[in-house]
Amino acid sequence: MDKYNPLKVALLGSGVGTSVVSVCNAVKHKLLNVNISCIVSNSEYGNRFEEIGKDFGIRSLNIFWDKSISRSEYENTLI
Repeated sequence: MDKYNPLKVALLGSGVGTSVVSVCNAVKHKLLNVNISCIVSNSEYGNRFEEIGKDFGIRSLNIFWDKSISRSEYENTLI
């Protein structure tokens, strides 16, 4: 990785997205040289991650497990 070829990353979020916002701001202000390709979360606050994605122009995906299906079924949806 160098300043001309930033590393492409996906951010994994949980909770309310505080760390995701911090990383996005670091990239925006050129403190971190990465290309964020998407934000993926499994949070019940998935809408918050969609807002963060829109604010920074990054695709987002929330795959919340509402426990109406088994854990193994949920994990199969992730694959």
